[in-house]
Amino acid sequence: MAVSPLGAFFIFLSISLGAALSKILRTILTLEERICFSILVGHAASATILYLISYLHGGLDFLTIGIGIAVIMVAIVLMLMRERQSIKGVVTFEAERLFIILFGLIAFTSLNLQCVLREKSGSLYGSSYVTGDYCFHISVINSFVYRNNFPPQYPVMLNASMSYPPLVDFLSSILMETGFDLRSSIMIPNVLFQVSLLCWIASLAIRITGRKNVGLLSALLFFFSSNLGILYAFTDITKYGFMNWMLNLPTDYSGSGISPLPGIRFGNPVIVMLMPQRASSLGMGISIIVYTLIFHAIRSGESVREIFLSGFLTGLLPSIHPHSFLTVSIIFFLESVLFKKNLKFFACFLIPMAILAFPQLLFIRMQVGAGFVGSSIGWLEENTVKIMSLNWNTPLGILISALRSISFLALFWFMNMGIVLIPFVFGFFKTSRFVRNFSLPYLLVFLLGNFIRFQPWDWDNYKVFLHCHILILIVASFGILEFSRILREDLRKASNTHMQRLKVMLGYAFLVIVLFFSTASGFLSHAKVFQEDLLMWPKADVEFAEWVRDNTPPESIFLTGTHFLNPIPTLAGRQIVLGYEGWLWSHGIRWDRIQKVKTDVIEMFRGNYTLIKQYDIHFIVITDYEKLFAEDNGFTINIRFFNESGKFEKIYDKTLGGRRYLVFKVL
Repeated sequence: MAVSPLGAFFIFLSISLGAALSKILRTILTLEERICFSILVGHAASATILYLISYLHGGLDFLTIGIGIAVIMVAIVLMLMRERQSIKGVVTFEAERLFIILFGLIAFTSLNLQCVLREKSGSLYGSSYVTGDYCFHISVINSFVYRNNFPPQYPVMLNASMSYPPLVDFLSSILMETGFDLRSSIMIPNVLFQVSLLCWIASLAIRITGRKNVGLLSALLFFFSSNLGILYAFTDITKYGFMNWMLNLPTDYSGSGISPLPGIRFGNPVIVMLMPQRASSLGMGISIIVYTLIFHAIRSGESVREIFLSGFLTGLLPSIHPHSFLTVSIIFFLESVLFKKNLKFFACFLIPMAILAFPQLLFIRMQVGAGFVGSSIGWLEENTVKIMSLNWNTPLGILISALRSISFLALFWFMNMGIVLIPFVFGFFKTSRFVRNFSLPYLLVFLLGNFIRFQPWDWDNYKVFLHCHILILIVASFGILEFSRILREDLRKASNTHMQRLKVMLGYAFLVIVLFFSTASGFLSHAKVFQEDLLMWPKADVEFAEWVRDNTPPESIFLTGTHFLNPIPTLAGRQIVLGYEGWLWSHGIRWDRIQKVKTDVIEMFRGNYTLIKQYDIHFIVITDYEKLFAEDNGFTINIRFFNESGKFEKIYDKTLGGRRYLVFKVL
């Protein structure tokens, strides 16, 4: 991995900016909290500053980076002059948070080294968990670096303004422009944000419950978060034998939106969210900070600075992680109403949030088509279909169907949230009334997500549910440790009673069962990562992409197939007419528009020169990816036309690694 001094200096300045912003707070932060706050908030603010400068300048280069660094340095100085008081906080490490940080560094570094562009003999490898998403992320990163993609357009769809939040990928582009290689520019922010998120989950748990061990357990339960998908493992163990099964895990037992396991859809958050959807680590991290500040402001009454900064941070979220922006906004409103906060409290949050967020939301709204938001009973369409197939035609049928629907969804969520729901219920009733009230908005948002679909792909509501899931894990951790405390007290009292000792031992056995089923499928999901050796791009693709970058103008438009691994938009960073349709649809681009462009792509490959000129195509690529595209769509690429019509010039024709790569220049 290549790391540059200028890029390292930018990271240092970003963290310093976050530290300066932390001085605004009256809340006393521990040293670990302040470091992780500075990492998350500082990078969000610095990337936003450089993004705005690059947008105005029309590209990312050393000039914009130099101006951005100067602006960041001035901002740091001004904030330090404005807030002259010494930083309030604990200057020694706390064992629980320190353990979480060290654990997170080791665990997330290992996962990223395994998943992110691992090179062997010139080829690039990864994990099935991240391959699809990272192809899109890499295409966005390289579009900023290699062809100054401003104003941002989708690299995988011509003339389509990008509604996808670009900030985290843009941060990687900054690091690449300063001298980092692609892998390090992705991995370093990943690890920094993932570790900081884990630390702040622990901090939120400690502040809500007042117990440090609850913070430790909450962070670990989040990392290994599991559901009852582990039950399918017992069948597979019988089928394959334990050792063969363990060394060659056949599936991801925590599940996902495309899991083959029936009904298991709420997967481990590290595997299905933090690793593949890299913006979620920064978005969730900032969200947890905001929840912590809101909790402090409501409980202590020292609200102005905390709530103002919460509004400022929430205003940054639309370009980082829109689902986090949506969830934080709803939860703030519900918390404010529930705790009867005054107009000043609302204004301190809403004014900075609206100033920052409104332009971003307006831009996003202009790009997405009708039907972006919709209804979905029971989260997923598969659940909606089952529920709607019941008898809703008569009063008695409605009653019976309603009861069956409730029982079906209760079982579905118990299977997907897992046995951790049992200690959650216990902890909810054992904790204080204030904590119960603070938790209610998260449960209401969870309920809302079972009826409203916030994006075209219904599974993406997971990004909303995850906020609620973190609160559930915190309360469940409190419940587990509270139950353990009660058992210890009972054990002391039962020193001379065999029956009472047996009851205590059964209680501890129950705790072991709870902890096992709350971590088992998540542990297996992590283990499966290290069993995979998935080829993403062979050496031939890498060499071909390098040739394209070196021998074609940066603003060239390429006609290619739509395979998500196509090296032209990903590794070469060039604009193509149309890429993988699933990304574009899930981001809100109308399906009929996508299909119209796809039809035109097919016609152009068949030899429609008029369309080629209308789309202003500069180069036509024919590789195995294009041949697969033709095969999947039932047509034949007209190579003879490209060779013999005199309207094209063959500029590249090589066989690399047994694959033929053809490039025609449009005359």
